Amino acid sequence: MFFLVSLVLEFLSEYIYLLVQHSRTRQAYSIGLESTSSLLEVPRQLNVVDGEPDKLTAK
Repeated sequence: MFFLVSLVLEFLSEYIYLLVQHSRTRQAYSIGLESTSSLLEVPRQLNVVDGEPDKLTAK
């Protein structure tokens, strides 16, 4: 029983070691989409309508 537990712990420690080694060579994170930057070229569209309120209601 002791041998089986030792074997499982050895596999888990080897797996964790490989994950740590792999994560050191990568970036911590990557930006997929940026939508709140002051450098964006797309103008921000507001949900504001100019006009009189009675003309905006549906008939």
